[in-house]
Amino acid sequence: MSAAPPAHGPLIQLEDLHKRYGEKLVLDGLTLAVRPGETMVILGASGSGKSVTLRHVIGLTRPDRGRVVSCGEEIQDLPEEALTDVRRKIGFLFQGGALFDSMNVFDNLAFPLREAGWGRERVEERVAEVLGLVDLDPVSVRDLMPSSLSGGMRKRVALARAIAVTPVAILYDEPTTGLDPITAKTINQLIVSMQERLQVTSIVVTHDIVSAFHVGDRIAFLHEGKIRFLGTTQQARASQDPLFSAFIRGGVLETNDGA
Repeated sequence: MSAAPPAHGPLIQLEDLHKRYGEKLVLDGLTLAVRPGETMVILGASGSGKSVTLRHVIGLTRPDRGRVVSCGEEIQDLPEEALTDVRRKIGFLFQGGALFDSMNVFDNLAFPLREAGWGRERVEERVAEVLGLVDLDPVSVRDLMPSSLSGGMRKRVALARAIAVTPVAILYDEPTTGLDPITAKTINQLIVSMQERLQVTSIVVTHDIVSAFHVGDRIAFLHEGKIRFLGTTQQARASQDPLFSAFIRGGVLETNDGA
């Protein structure tokens, strides 16, 4: 049985993570602690290792060296079957949504609930509830197939699925990528809404500066496999670090790191 989420201290803790893919050193001693109830944004250039960092939190990627604590459980060495309880506590919004193309909206949302052993009536109620939380009408969208959804609707449905089994944390991988500015703003508002309504802890991986400052409580800037800057959004705006300042001003930051 997984340990209960900690009442005090970090909910998610990454300590001295190292990860290499072939000749590419992606993470080089990354350390980061995420407090209960906060929204931590991980910023960095494309290819800086942001998504790799996120996947470590739920054991989709294992570190070559280092320690990963998620919701009170040290997970870096857990066998795959032992990760199930931890993963049920953490919702994951994948970059492309990762909806099952062969299932309609209802069945996509019902899938994690059925896997968790929920009964039919309870599943029906919960699917309608989470669709409402992401501002979608359950009646009009439940029978739609993913191929008929707009990019923004796919993100909303994917977010509804991520929160279906009442997680204590939500991970967002590039939630606004590929969206027009108006739709991206709507997704940012939903991220803030989820944090406020559900009192969850969130990690948002992005290279979208506008999104980062809209949703984040704190910002971590990932560069060359390490956290180069960590602070509040106010501290981020005032930072004198030349690389970080150039990045948030929209400057181009080159990197040789992995994905």
